[in-house]
Amino acid sequence: MDVEDIKLPKIKLPKFKDLPNAFRRRINEYRRVFKITKKPTMEEFKTISKVAGIGTIIIGMIGFTVYMIVQHLR
Repeated sequence: MDVEDIKLPKIKLPKFKDLPNAFRRRINEYRRVFKITKKPTMEEFKTISKVAGIGTIIIGMIGFTVYMIVQHLR
């Protein structure tokens, strides 16, 4: 038996129009969001970065404080 003699089953993928309505609606929502979004300006990017950095530091300080309290109570 040669490799050429092997018959592989044909896989038929569903067409886009055959997908469930919920999935198509979700894809359309993503498309709409991508169409209305824009690249942030450098000022917006810096502001977002500062806020995210400050939030990370605050959460880290809270976690460190809880850790120190637990270590002290042992």
